[in-house]
Amino acid sequence: MNRTIAARHVVLGALLGLCLSWTDANASVLLSGNPNATYSASSSWSWQTPDMAFDGNPATPWNAGHGPPAWLQVDLGSAYALTKFDFVVNQLPVVGYTTHDLFVDGVLVHTFSGTTFNTQMLEWIPSSPIPGETVRIETTFSPSWVAWYEAEVFGEVVPEATSLLVWALLGALGLGLGWWRRRKPAA
Repeated sequence: MNRTIAARHVVLGALLGLCLSWTDANASVLLSGNPNATYSASSSWSWQTPDMAFDGNPATPWNAGHGPPAWLQVDLGSAYALTKFDFVVNQLPVVGYTTHDLFVDGVLVHTFSGTTFNTQMLEWIPSSPIPGETVRIETTFSPSWVAWYEAEVFGEVVPEATSLLVWALLGALGLGLGWWRRRKPAA
């Protein structure tokens, strides 16, 4: 094999590594439970504090302790490309008309409005990722106290330049070693 072909293998390896790292990094992941996130609410009833809605356990809900208006909020700790929002309804009476406004960094991005029931999941997937750090769900109309069993925010983690470089170098090394093995004469 000549040097031109070897150089092509190294470049192809670098591109492959770059593509692999970009694909993995842009996968949508749960952001609202990350250790840097902080939680707040307009109010809380008894032990049902805002962090309870983000703990992954539907048996530990957040409850405002009163009817609307009331809000629940997560600050993710840094900005992300937000891709999906899930909220599990906690209401009694179990069926009723409700309105919930979803804000990202103080900007209204979606409204859930209609008949909801206890344990129903309200999900919204924007047509393209929304850049943001703070997510708030505000209930403006409901027949019950404002409460959520669970709240989840998903998004894309943007790769750091160093991880892209490492993947590119590993890809180049892998293809380069493959070329080197093929170059050695059979024993």
